[in-house]
Amino acid sequence: MRTIKILTAALMCAAIPATANAQENLKKAIDDFVNSPELKQYNTGSSAEDNNIGKENKTTSFMRQYDYSLPHDKMQAFDKVIDAFDKDKGKAYSVYTRNEGQDDKTLATIAYGDKLEKSMRYGKFKNRNYRLMFVRDEQDSLRRYAYALSWWKDMSLGKTNICIDEYYSLDPGLSREIADPGRRRTITITPDGSVYLKDPETGTSKLFSTDIQAETKIESGFDFLKRFGTLRATFISPDLTAQTTMQTMIATKIAELCSEHGEILNTEEREFCIEALKELKKHDYACYDKYISGLFDIAISKLKTLPYRKVVNQP
Repeated sequence: MRTIKILTAALMCAAIPATANAQENLKKAIDDFVNSPELKQYNTGSSAEDNNIGKENKTTSFMRQYDYSLPHDKMQAFDKVIDAFDKDKGKAYSVYTRNEGQDDKTLATIAYGDKLEKSMRYGKFKNRNYRLMFVRDEQDSLRRYAYALSWWKDMSLGKTNICIDEYYSLDPGLSREIADPGRRRTITITPDGSVYLKDPETGTSKLFSTDIQAETKIESGFDFLKRFGTLRATFISPDLTAQTTMQTMIATKIAELCSEHGEILNTEEREFCIEALKELKKHDYACYDKYISGLFDIAISKLKTLPYRKVVNQP
């Protein structure tokens, strides 16, 4: 039987299962911070959700959120949390860092919930600092921990607002379930490369066209742009939220397209595609997945270095 618990701040840490050593400094620093009697008066709100299962009440996912408003002279307490983040980030499989004032529109999304049906997005505010870390659970290869720190100054009040979020759930990169609030859809990739999205509520399957069967030959720059555009649109589609299997496959197809047919593009077409690839690297699906981002780097490199195809004038 599944249960969802809403806990007070004083009880949150007690129910958290033992975390992997990879984030031991950060986890301890967060626990010390939120349990400090000296900082209790500055807590502006805390909440938690637990999903537990079975007689052993095993935790399958959780979310913790702590909000504080600290006077500037108390910031040394939070500095310890930031220092702990820096100590552990080298062991994480993905890290997102952004300081206030940076002109970067890259956003990071953390999917959570027992079925990855919820998500939180970070990076929307230019005046905030962000630190995100993703760490795999050494005790369960299908799950991961995620930590998000954000803070910004409120000069009018002489305080700094702080948000500390902790998550534990299935690893979206390893799960074949697509996050979609209120529904569970699955993907199927057939031997011929066709991709189908199945909605179990209706029993219907939708062909998700990625133009990967190469039925249309790439013989001109326009042919290339049509294929490139289809793959790009598929990659950024909301239907692929938290579905790294599909995203990786499409990114591979884009890199393959650029490697095998990039030579037919003229200078203007190459520059256009290179800029589009740079934008794809900033997308939620790629910005904290080094493999997908690396595939786009390969595609960019190919477009920059491939020789131009010689055109032979026909009599």
